[in-house]
Amino acid sequence: MASVDWKNLRHARGSAAQVPQLILDLAQPGHPSDAASFHLTEALVVAGTWLPTSVPAADQLLELLTWTDSKPVPRALRLLADLASAGHLWFFTPAAPARRKQDAVGQATLALTQRVLPLARTWLTSPEAELRAAAIFFLSLVEEDAASAAAIAELARTETTPELRGGAALALGLYARAGNEASKQLLGELNGDRYVQAGAWAGRVIAGLPCSEYETTAGVCAWFTDWRPSLLPWGYTRPLEVVMAAGRLVPSYEELAPALVRSTAENPSAIVCNLAVDLAGFTTSFKESEVVPAAALSPLQRATAEALIAIPGAMLGLSHGLPGCNRAAERWLGLAAPGPLEQLENSGLMRWQRVRALYDAEEPPTADTIIAESLKDLSAAAQLEVASELLLGAYRILIQIDATISPSELAELAKAAGQYGVSWAKEMVGLATGSRAEAESVTPLAPSHWMMIFGLLVDAGIPLAPGCEHLIVVDASAESRKVLAALPEPHREQLVQDRIKRLEGRPDILKARFLDQLAQLLDVIASPTVLTALRAMLESGRVGSRVTAETAARLRAGEVQP
Repeated sequence: MASVDWKNLRHARGSAAQVPQLILDLAQPGHPSDAASFHLTEALVVAGTWLPTSVPAADQLLELLTWTDSKPVPRALRLLADLASAGHLWFFTPAAPARRKQDAVGQATLALTQRVLPLARTWLTSPEAELRAAAIFFLSLVEEDAASAAAIAELARTETTPELRGGAALALGLYARAGNEASKQLLGELNGDRYVQAGAWAGRVIAGLPCSEYETTAGVCAWFTDWRPSLLPWGYTRPLEVVMAAGRLVPSYEELAPALVRSTAENPSAIVCNLAVDLAGFTTSFKESEVVPAAALSPLQRATAEALIAIPGAMLGLSHGLPGCNRAAERWLGLAAPGPLEQLENSGLMRWQRVRALYDAEEPPTADTIIAESLKDLSAAAQLEVASELLLGAYRILIQIDATISPSELAELAKAAGQYGVSWAKEMVGLATGSRAEAESVTPLAPSHWMMIFGLLVDAGIPLAPGCEHLIVVDASAESRKVLAALPEPHREQLVQDRIKRLEGRPDILKARFLDQLAQLLDVIASPTVLTALRAMLESGRVGSRVTAETAARLRAGEVQP
């Protein structure tokens, strides 16, 4: 090829002057290769478009891949396939092969790229998994005669690296779409682990083959597993990109949103839940900052919301019309009795709607105003209920202004509520120590709030429930001292032992700070077992030189002084 004036050549990001060096950097280990791969893909690969740089860049990549005295470069092979297909995710679309044939630059790029086909076929049996993965990717996007379909089909069944089985199954879809009947038949017969499920689902969609709801939901969820990025060329190492590209090929794919959520119930996936929210139209129907009445939801959106509340903690972090937490969502949808936040007021709005409407004022409200309006005109018990719901994320009221209710403020509300405040504290601890769904419902509470709750129970003379130890803060504060003293000795000893275990492998300075705290609690926590463990930590590494002299003296003393 004639000399290329790279300085005056343009790609999607501007001047192409750096392209030759970046291509050479692909062959360097570590960060240079990572950075070059990212920048070249961003600059040279535009979905459905071949650029003025496509042919000269392909020529440079071809030279890099065919140097006889160098090792093959998987990243170069992957980039070459993307150049030839104008972006492999775009190439999933049914019209893509015909578009490539009609595009002069696309055909010229493909012709150069196909010179690597003989080598790529030999790399299917390379001992390097990353090179085998790149070869599967390359061949299925560049071959027009499906000559490697049988070899790749065999890899889908027998490859020992799971990511490659998944990639081979997806590649069969491209071969099947090109008319290879054997690939089409195998796609209907493939069974295997989640990697194969993921690839086979995407392959069937690309090939235009029917998929049941189960195959789709299982296949989509399987993409969100522990894939190793270096072995996952598909989606530019981002599985969500594959799912979105394949999903757009399925008629009425958005209708599967509730089923996708339900399919992740046993192994919850925040990515799948977010995908379902997007498919159901929440992100396009509602603003990120708003919470809408349930009556504003479409039937699909309501079904998706109902599926979400069955997944513990799924609502946390979701926005675009949704109410912020599962507890509030049940009342929002009318699946649980309304609480104070759902009561209709004289304005015709529910309390949560009136409070959130304050955000629309010309002068943004303060946190104090929002909290006061939320608690306004309620009984002491109802105020405590509303305050705890706000802390748990109800209707995103506090989240909206990044505010909180302090432990001391919550304690005052609990004391004002009298016996109800004690019952409330017992209920919160019961949730935290109950089923996974119950525990997830109260996870937004901060450690300081939990210590206030435990202190409330201790003051009322109520024993702390077994299983709450993981929520107790161990430090020198009066609250910690009080709560630790109220624990049965075996539970207290186990709690301290667990905290010591958590510090294994951590820096000595953190261990020293921990010992400085506990040295002030020895009259509460000391037992022969605990003292032995604390002294062992003191004498390890440089911990002993980092604690205070008082701490060292107390821990090394023969007896514990109160």
